[in-house]
Amino acid sequence: MNEPITSTVGPLSGQKPYPRGPLPVPLLTVDERSEFWDQVSYEQNGCQLWTGDVLGNGAGCYYLRDAAYQAHRVAYQNRVTL
Repeated sequence: MNEPITSTVGPLSGQKPYPRGPLPVPLLTVDERSEFWDQVSYEQNGCQLWTGDVLGNGAGCYYLRDAAYQAHRVAYQNRVTL
């Protein structure tokens, strides 16, 4: 029997199986903020270098509440909203 292929999730259904794009960055608690900024090296020339975990592409990675976030996004979100 040649029944048509159907799917309830994925491209055949027209639904995306998971949301696309980066996760929204949560605001850090006081303890999380301290832990995050302890992983930043402040250079004499004004640069801030990430010393924590790094992804295969060289981007800084910060693990927070069972999820991974790009370190620069966590830094921006938590500096701008202070």
